[in-house]
Amino acid sequence: MENKDLNINEIIVIEQLPQLFYKLEKVGEYLDEELSSIKDIVVSEESKQEVKKVRTNINNILKQFEDKRKEVKAKCLEEYNLFEEKYEQEVKGKLTTASEELKVKIDLIEVKQVEEKTCNVFDFIEEHLKANHLENVINSTQVKDFAGLKINLSTSEKSLKENALAFIERVANEVKLIEMEETPSNLLYEYQQNGFDLTKAKLTLIERQKQIEELAKQREVVQEVVKEEEQVQEVVETITAPKEVIEEDEMLECQFKVKGTLEQIKAIKNFLNELGVEYK
Repeated sequence: MENKDLNINEIIVIEQLPQLFYKLEKVGEYLDEELSSIKDIVVSEESKQEVKKVRTNINNILKQFEDKRKEVKAKCLEEYNLFEEKYEQEVKGKLTTASEELKVKIDLIEVKQVEEKTCNVFDFIEEHLKANHLENVINSTQVKDFAGLKINLSTSEKSLKENALAFIERVANEVKLIEMEETPSNLLYEYQQNGFDLTKAKLTLIERQKQIEELAKQREVVQEVVKEEEQVQEVVETITAPKEVIEEDEMLECQFKVKGTLEQIKAIKNFLNELGVEYK
């Protein structure tokens, strides 16, 4: 079906408007002539009533035209509504249905095309991940997302594969650099967590190491404070511990040696005798 088979301009024609416009133009010419003297009228007390009659006549004529305009509008709308209903039924409805049926069929084939392109691109990605020993580092979906691959009808499969390969090769080179670091496993983890951005991964690792060192310092400070508190507690317990009370009449036994002259020894013995202390 071609547009040339249907002469739409001949099928849908508003036939009465040109004739109606012609008649309105004639009325306009008549009014221009009849009303040309209006601007020259001077209203006075004597002519006021006469002028009012002229204005009333003009308003009456305007009302008649307005009533007719509304009648024409209502008639036009009525006929237009009938036209629109018939148009929807015979033309728009059939063309819309045909278009939607074709769209469904087109969508089906386009979905298959995108699915096929997606499979081809993912197979390509997996092949190169294996070739670069990156299967345990990154998967196909991550390559698609972080490489910004938009798999659709408008993007060529060739460009998608080129972009994917460039991303995979970059990751492979950066993984080799990571393996040369002192803590490759930690850096590789941060590399994966930071969207395969090596610079950001290194900065994250440095910041985390700073945090660990800071926590270690804080732990040492806490341990020192605890130690000091324990020492203080021991002193407090020693000071506040109840002392042993010895009854005055309780008999105690102790041993000691004395060293002195004979006279001094005799003096000590006499002193003990005076106190009534038993000794051996």
